[in-house]
Amino acid sequence: MNPFRFDRLPTATSFFDREKEVAEIIKAITEGGNLLVYGPRRMGKTSCLLKAARIAADKHGAVSFFVDLSLYATLADVTEALLKNATPALGSLGSRTAYILAETVKGLVLKPKAKASVDGGASGVPSIDIEIGLELRSKDSAAHSKALIDVLDKIDELAGKSRKKVAIILDEFTFLELIGPERVSWQLRGAMQKHQHVAYILAGSVQHMIDQLHGDQGPFMGMFGRLLVGPIPTDLMSEWIDTSLKKNGIQSEGAGAECVLLAGPRTRDIVQLARKTFDEANTKGVAKPSTVKAAFALIVDDFAEEYWRLWSPLSSVNKSILQAIASGHGLTLFHRDTLLRYGLISTAAVSQACRTLEQNRAGSSGYRPPILGRIEHTTGREYVFDNPFFKVWVRRLSYV
Repeated sequence: MNPFRFDRLPTATSFFDREKEVAEIIKAITEGGNLLVYGPRRMGKTSCLLKAARIAADKHGAVSFFVDLSLYATLADVTEALLKNATPALGSLGSRTAYILAETVKGLVLKPKAKASVDGGASGVPSIDIEIGLELRSKDSAAHSKALIDVLDKIDELAGKSRKKVAIILDEFTFLELIGPERVSWQLRGAMQKHQHVAYILAGSVQHMIDQLHGDQGPFMGMFGRLLVGPIPTDLMSEWIDTSLKKNGIQSEGAGAECVLLAGPRTRDIVQLARKTFDEANTKGVAKPSTVKAAFALIVDDFAEEYWRLWSPLSSVNKSILQAIASGHGLTLFHRDTLLRYGLISTAAVSQACRTLEQNRAGSSGYRPPILGRIEHTTGREYVFDNPFFKVWVRRLSYV
């Protein structure tokens, strides 16, 4: 069986490293401290959060309400998801928790369910769920914001009465600014300041928004401890891949190091490449750097149609910029030679296009990640692809 998984949350055996990060999140949950967990996408922040919440529940009886804001279009959806994700644990705040919430917060309704009673499964008790009613859904974002704050207020009150450790975990919290009303983050700050029995853990990857919201003029200034989830050290990651291959009958001849080299610093990308490498090496029983290169090419092929759908609607300026960066000009994009070579005449137009490519994009299934990122060096700004596999796909176009 392939030991590498990137398409779902890791199990106890596939979760690697991050002991320090997980321990710090557990401490925040159990001691009631507010914590900002930040770092680039696909580094493993969500996995750390969920593992910490699970351990805090198992060892300390803590209750964690978790929601990924990037998956939802309105705050009503966020509120519903927040409650549904914690439904199995709601009963630990009191047997009538669901009823109390529905009675207190206008717009919440109870729905019968076939299984999973909120009181922990006591026999004879109807199984129910909490949903946002149609009347509230039809209202504006200000009403949705009020419902969310009302729910948080009531959870804090119930937590105080039950004396349970309770945490509200908002993944990709910067999307509050996209789906909520104006000043929604300030409203959330006001609620947090009042709450005495709930820990708030905010996680995000959009660095300029994090800086804005947590900076000296932002609503969350001074309210949160900080935890950076950065790259796993390359030697540890390489060794883990090699060891995992060996445990599953495949000899590694530098495959781990090659995976890290080609996929870049982000944990999910590395594991995705390691998984494909395992499949490629499984028949021969050995994984070499050439095996990893072949696996990388196969991933690019697998996603070719998706990349074409991403590429096709882009403007000619955007396409030229991406081809320049894919060919190694991310640090010299604004040099005169680069601009002339790729037909980029206006530096103002290039600057605007780069800003657009760095933004999250709206799609049919919600918000999608940016195409470009940036790295600030002492020698200047470097533009980089968010997705290393898409970068190679674009580079291929340059040689067609």
